[in-house]
Amino acid sequence: MDKIKKLREIFLAQDVDDETRQENLQDIIDFEKSLALNNARVEWLKQDISQELIKTLKVFVHKVTRTLGTNSDLSEEDRRLLFAKRMAGLWLLAIVQDNPEEEIKKIEHEIDKALENVDN
Repeated sequence: MDKIKKLREIFLAQDVDDETRQENLQDIIDFEKSLALNNARVEWLKQDISQELIKTLKVFVHKVTRTLGTNSDLSEEDRRLLFAKRMAGLWLLAIVQDNPEEEIKKIEHEIDKALENVDN
């Protein structure tokens, strides 16, 4: 990404003190890692197997929720285990269903703001 290259040129310049340069380097590395991770997640979500996994998780959570809501004969232990499974399923869905494209836009906006602050 050209903007990352520009960030490196500006924020890692020789006229920046060592401590600030090190902090800037870490920020730039964090931007690069986040962009790489979220771009990989975008590609992962495009895969048929990924969509199948999400669909399977939704069905699983729905079945567990229905069982919890309709089966009054569950023991306290069974209910506790089903709640744990439901929470695990919801947690995993939250991870795989969030929006990496939105995260990429946020990161790019932060980069643009950093570059704007230098230009002004």
